[in-house]
This record gives sequence, structure tokens and C-alpha cells, in this order.
Amino acid sequence: MGWNDWAHYQCEYTAQTILENARALVKSGLAARGYKYVTIDDCWMQKSRDKNGNLQPNPQKFPHGIKPVIQTVHALGLKFGIYEDAGYKTCAGFAASGWPKGGGSSHFLKDARLFASWGVDYLKLDGCNIYVSKGQTQVAAYRRAYKAESKALHRTKRPIVFLESAPAYFQGTPDWYDVLHWAGRYGQLWRNGSDIQTYNAEKPDRNRFHSVLWNYAYNLPLGRFQKPDNWNNADFIIGGDQGMTLAETRSQFALWAMMSSPLILSSNLGKLSPAAIAVLGNQKVIAVDQDPL
Repeated sequence: MGWNDWAHYQCEYTAQTILENARALVKSGLAARGYKYVTIDDCWMQKSRDKNGNLQPNPQKFPHGIKPVIQTVHALGLKFGIYEDAGYKTCAGFAASGWPKGGGSSHFLKDARLFASWGVDYLKLDGCNIYVSKGQTQVAAYRRAYKAESKALHRTKRPIVFLESAPAYFQGTPDWYDVLHWAGRYGQLWRNGSDIQTYNAEKPDRNRFHSVLWNYAYNLPLGRFQKPDNWNNADFIIGGDQGMTLAETRSQFALWAMMSSPLILSSNLGKLSPAAIAVLGNQKVIAVDQDPL
């Protein structure tokens, strides 16, 4: 349970955006209901690494770096999550952790150790631009990458929740089910398919509920891949944000809870109505989602 910037802000966020939403989690009372993870998505880093091979935060977004933001989030009693990609560049074209195009050394362990040194509690590893070597299948390439990240996180000795995006890249193909069978060996939760519709500032009131129904439809039949500590992630809760009515907010929240999907809000939390906060903080519905069985 927590919050991520992507579905509302995409790449248009800064350290201030992240901290404003972290404070809103606490002020609204949602943090007390279990929303603990504040996570940043793609675009936080630069396209190149520093001379030591380390990831570099975007200085316009994070002028003081990532670590002070994490420390502030921790001081609020919350946990911090970060984004990376298993390929040779992220979906938005920034520095990623995987093997370079054409071969070479990956950065999985180096990046995992950097994240641990910063105090990261959660990693979302996307799956754009994964290098597939000659004679290797795409499924094998993805499995190799996510297995490598899992081993790297274990080697840091820091407990970091691992969200895998691998299954989403095989949605609707026979390989989809093969990937779902091994995803739970390496991480605790995984994305299964299409991204939920993002907020569009040029069309702020465009209805987004159809994407909620689409994500529900593909995620519902995959319940057999879940068990305690392994969860299908149907993507973000956009309920309460623009483009979603209160009834649609209530519907998404109930459907996600019945599927035991992680409850990761992705909206401008400072603009949630009291009625939306009441829906998203409904303890009885949260109890269904968080049932340990």
C-alpha cells in the first residue's frame, strides 16, 4: 500500500512533488490506514552515469540528490520506493541497470547497493529495452535479468520489496503464463499487463474508468498465481483523481481489494476530496485486500 507519481505526473515531478504527496498521505490519515510506500517512477535519473559508473539523479528534479528525500520520507514514518529498468535504458530513455545493447556487464549489483546505501525500501523494475543475445529467447532474457536483480537485492542485506514488470511484456501470449510461473520466485509482486490510463492535463476531465475495467478484466483470471507474499499487481489506484467519479472510485477500490491487488495510489493526493479519502481509507475494504490468506 502506498503512492506512486506516474499515473498523475508521469515525468513532470520534482523532489517537492514527492514530498508534498508524502505529507498529504500523513495529513489525510491514509498513512495511518496502511499507505506507507512513497515511490518515484521513471525519469528521476540522468541518461549517463558518473565517472564511477553510478546512477546520477536529475539535478533539476532532485537538486540535493535522492538520499535527503528518502530521509525526509522516513522521518514522516513512511517507506521509500524507487524505479529502475532491467534493460539497457529505461522506457523513457534514461540509464538502466541491465546488460548493454550488444553485450557487456550489467549494473544490477552496483545499482542495488546504491539504492540500499540511500535507504530504499522498494524497487520497481521495468522491462523496456532488454537485450536479447543471439540464440536466446525473449523469455529467457527477461528471466535472466529479473533473477539477476533478485540476487543483487539479496546481496545488499537490506530488505527491499521487489516489484517485477516482466509479465506485462508478455500479456496475451502463451509465454505470459510461463513468466507468471517464475515471477514469484524472484519478487513479491508483479505487473501483469497494460498500464492504467494516465492523467492528461490538457484533457483533465477525460473519463478514465474504461482502463480500470480493462485492467480488472485481464487480472481477474490470474488469481491462481497469487499466494501469501506473492501478488498480482493490476496497476495503480487512480480513484479520487480527475477523470474518475466518486462511484468509479468506489468501484475500482472494491475490485482491487477483492483481487488482493496492491493498493498503490497514483494521483495528486493534496486535491483528493474528503469523500474520496473516505473511500480509499475504508478499513473494512482494506481488510479484504490485506487478508493474509
